[in-house]
Amino acid sequence: MHVVATKSAVILVVGCALMLAIALLAVSPTAMFIASGLLLVLSAAYAMTAPVGGRLRQERLEFAWWVAHSDPNRAAPRIVPETAFVLRCYIRWRGRNPLRLSSLYPVMPNGIDLVERDDRDLVLPAEMRSEFDLRLIAAAPGRFVLQGLSIAVPGALGLFYVPVYFPNPLALKVLPRASIRLARIPQPITGQHTDRCGLRLPRRHGDGVELREIREFVPGDPFKVIAWMASARAGKLMVREVEQEVQAMSTIIIDVSGSMRAGRLGRRKLDLAIEIAASRASRALEAGDRVGLITEDGRILSHVAPAEGPQQLLRIYDALLASTEVVDADLTEEDDRQLVTKVGRYLWQQEGVDFSSTEGFRKHDMAAYVDKLMRADGDASLDFPVNDPDGTSTQLRRFCKSRGIPLQYRAFTPGEVKASGLARALSQAGGGTRMPQSITVITDFDGILDFDKLIKTLNMLRRRGQTISVIFPDAISLAEEPQSELDRDLYRVYGMRERRRAEQTRSVLGPLGVPLLVSRRRGAAVDFESGRGSFRQTP
Repeated sequence: MHVVATKSAVILVVGCALMLAIALLAVSPTAMFIASGLLLVLSAAYAMTAPVGGRLRQERLEFAWWVAHSDPNRAAPRIVPETAFVLRCYIRWRGRNPLRLSSLYPVMPNGIDLVERDDRDLVLPAEMRSEFDLRLIAAAPGRFVLQGLSIAVPGALGLFYVPVYFPNPLALKVLPRASIRLARIPQPITGQHTDRCGLRLPRRHGDGVELREIREFVPGDPFKVIAWMASARAGKLMVREVEQEVQAMSTIIIDVSGSMRAGRLGRRKLDLAIEIAASRASRALEAGDRVGLITEDGRILSHVAPAEGPQQLLRIYDALLASTEVVDADLTEEDDRQLVTKVGRYLWQQEGVDFSSTEGFRKHDMAAYVDKLMRADGDASLDFPVNDPDGTSTQLRRFCKSRGIPLQYRAFTPGEVKASGLARALSQAGGGTRMPQSITVITDFDGILDFDKLIKTLNMLRRRGQTISVIFPDAISLAEEPQSELDRDLYRVYGMRERRRAEQTRSVLGPLGVPLLVSRRRGAAVDFESGRGSFRQTP
């Protein structure tokens, strides 16, 4: 542990140097004496601070932290975007004399911020434990890893300090705002995966629970629904139409490509898409329906088959959060050399292991080390599937996911690749079944010029009775307020481009019977505009 000078000490050193120079030029013994005395005081303060590092190592300073429970009725604390949460920190000092700490600051990833920073010093009594709180806030849903706590131990006179870092990774799952509905989702009482009653009341021919109407027979009605007594009285064929509570099925498809990730965390199209998908899934599961989820970027990244109940919503949340921390080789910008450099820098800062100085170092040496590290921690990411063609950096990429080491997502997906991925996801959602269901696609269609593959797939699904809708995230509602004339011009041009793409897509999908809804964020709510009207949805 090294000793660092404070701003006051630097100012004093510079002042003393100038005073000595002036004293030598002016031949002033008084000024020379004062400057020399101040330098002696600085030297004494440094000498008294230098042993602090050894004292900390010898007498032990322990640290732990966890997310505090804001609601004692819940089994686990729940973190949602733009709502402050509390980290409870524990420090135990085993020394025989009190210890003063200052500048307590967590090492946080992008997307997590301190609500307020307390600059007051923390005094640890001798051989005692102390606890304090940190109030943090998350900008967007996702999985974030706090790496540790940075503190400073002031020395004599407060002129020098010893920086101390506690490496203690803490993974945080920031759930979508719709997670507050989780407790109200009914648990199915049947152990079998069968159709059962829901809360929807569609019209159905034949047997039912409630008669809706008796109407005139029209071509296409099955003969078994003919009401013969009513037909005899009316002198013409009449049919019985009933209502029955049924369980509906739906699948949500999210495009997670690079164009959906542009912008600041919390103001990306992907963040809006995650909130919309979570809200719709939560409402459908609350109604007793079956819901599934597919995320795609040229290929299917995750597929949660339609099911029901609280556990299904947790599976959907896991898939949504996984889309924010992709580490696959074909979807990230880092090559093997950059990956090794990034992981090596992390291991040096976090674990104190310097692979760059290892003689004859090879990539698999680092991979073997991180594998051992993850196994010692019982890390669940050991079996996480990673798309790595040559298989040589799979474990390093799993380690990046486990420890929250960010990898740069691929910025651009070719239009034909995006169109093929959406078509493949649609086929996966509804191509293997003839059971009617609703499919919701959330994408910006950025870069797609040729809709032929999508049109063929949509026509196939429509023939099978599937109901399809498309949600188009509006980037303008997510953009920062322009601050300059140039920003306003770019804002206007980008807005015109987004509106043109939405209208062109609507003109393609409209004749197929597929509505396009433009979604705009309005605080915690989301507005949807279909071209014929608008409505608002809240989590």
